[in-house]
Amino acid sequence: AIGIAAMRLGAGRSRVEDAVSPGAGIEIFRKPGESVAKGDLLARLHGDREERLAEIEPEVRSAFRIGEGRGPERRFVIENVRGSNAGG
Repeated sequence: AIGIAAMRLGAGRSRVEDAVSPGAGIEIFRKPGESVAKGDLLARLHGDREERLAEIEPEVRSAFRIGEGRGPERRFVIENVRGSNAGG
């Protein structure tokens, strides 16, 4: 959800002809499972169009789940793929 929101801000593109905005993106300030307190900054959106930021903010908010206890362990690397010339 965060990646799609960043793309919609202009940090990426869905088609080769789409423009990319170098100043667009999303900063994430907390890792999954990290403790947070009321008022902690979780993310900051960057972009050059205020209406786009306001439109995408709810999507980014909904990507976070805050609850009691630590969340489930997540693997960020699912699999390593090696080519035939990788030597092993």
